Amino acid sequence: MNSENVQPQPPGGQLLVAPPLQSWTLDGQPIVDGKYLDLSTGEIKTHEGLLTGGPPSLAVYWHNRLPKNQDQPFYALSAFSQISVTDYLTRIGDLLRTGICTVDSLNATKYSVNLVIITQLSRNEFTEALMRHGLLHSGSNS
Repeated sequence: MNSENVQPQPPGGQLLVAPPLQSWTLDGQPIVDGKYLDLSTGEIKTHEGLLTGGPPSLAVYWHNRLPKNQDQPFYALSAFSQISVTDYLTRIGDLLRTGICTVDSLNATKYSVNLVIITQLSRNEFTEALMRHGLLHSGSNS
């Protein structure tokens, strides 16, 4: 079992294992076993360029509107999550109850969550808080 795909154990619950991440080309074609269908030619091609996450994974973007920490401030982070948008928003609520940040703006859809926040924490401190609340995993993009 890959430890990067293991979700934190919920209180009184079973250990949850995330499904594999689906990668997509930048123009929206799914990549399977390193290959994708080029719709303009009808050919199956090997993917060699940039890629993005997408369904069924949740694309997440955090942005600090007022970074004031002088030592390595937290500016922004993008990542992918394997949990539902509802579970992710619940975990955001848990994080907010700690008081370490406030939300300036939040936009959520089934496959995307974008947050503009205000925090005085450093990048390392905020990243650790996200990990403690199951909002970020050590294998995530940043």
